[in-house]
Amino acid sequence: MLWGAIGLLVVLAARFYPFHVLPLRACPFLTITGLPCPTCGMTRCFMAMSRLDLAAGWRLSPLGAVLFVGTACYVVYAAVVLIGRLPRIRVRFRSVWELRALVAAVVVVVLVNWVYIVLSWPPGCHT
Repeated sequence: MLWGAIGLLVVLAARFYPFHVLPLRACPFLTITGLPCPTCGMTRCFMAMSRLDLAAGWRLSPLGAVLFVGTACYVVYAAVVLIGRLPRIRVRFRSVWELRALVAAVVVVVLVNWVYIVLSWPPGCHT
């Protein structure tokens, strides 16, 4: 129930919170390295996805687009389980190697997404 509520808040915030009024600070990673950080564009991606602008969301951050869809699906799943009083799906690892493989896969996905962000970063923004 807690994770479903958090997911719902994330989706609603992406759609309705006025992020444009927040004071923008320079990203420390960008300031130091001149490159966008691995999660650069994630908020803008979630905002685009919440407006159903899927192409813009994907362009900003493919990983962010996948995370948004996953979050939205989880909210629906949590509501169905809660309302229908159904048993929850449990993910269990049979060995430490399965957990390590999952962690390695997540690291690879984040790195691939970061390479995409760096390569698609607008010209002139690297400084």
